[in-house]
Amino acid sequence: MSLKLNPLYKWTGGKRKEIKVFNEYYPDFVKNGTDYTFVEPFFGGGAVYWSLDADRNVINDIDSELVNFLRVVKSD
Repeated sequence: MSLKLNPLYKWTGGKRKEIKVFNEYYPDFVKNGTDYTFVEPFFGGGAVYWSLDADRNVINDIDSELVNFLRVVKSD
């Protein structure tokens, strides 16, 4: 079991406050913990990414500085 984290920083247009509402509309396979992979194309602050099981999710963002920051956080 992995921990569900909060976003590490604020992001303009972030969904941090809306996650509780979003949870209601996730597909059943997400709610039930069925094996799936979520690909996050627009990471931003990562509110959706962090609210799900991060072990099975993929960040696919064009912002190379953001992706580098996340790699550093993960490794250090």
